[in-house]
Amino acid sequence: MAISAIEIYNKPNFANREQIFSILMVCAWESLLKAKLIKDGGNKLSSIYIKDGSGRYKKNRNKENLTISIDEALQKLSLSKSLISNIKALIRIRDAAIHLTAESTALPYLTYSLGAAALKNYAKLIADWFDIKLSEYNFFILPLGFSYPFKALTL
Repeated sequence: MAISAIEIYNKPNFANREQIFSILMVCAWESLLKAKLIKDGGNKLSSIYIKDGSGRYKKNRNKENLTISIDEALQKLSLSKSLISNIKALIRIRDAAIHLTAESTALPYLTYSLGAAALKNYAKLIADWFDIKLSEYNFFILPLGFSYPFKALTL
């Protein structure tokens, strides 16, 4: 999903690129975090299932076992505060996009900034946790928008 997020983001003249990127990137993060919890739980899917008061697994509307949320997964793992803040900011954009309220002149630049950090962190953790190197995928986020308020830096 992370690669799909990048592919969508890097397409020229793609409507709602920031919203779709955030939806896919949050899905990628949720999958990665849950995969880590499953790995740490002895490769048991039950590591991410939610139990009800009687000890049975809760079911979703499709009668499948209900899994923890991305917020719960973030709480269960030892991650830096800045990483958690980055993911939560992407979640806010994703939530706004899903509920059709993600319109803002700042959204393109905000998504670019959050996306770049999210991808760097994602690539590092997938390598650390699962020994998967994403460098073979040319895993980059490109600043194709010339309307972003980039600022010149003086050295």
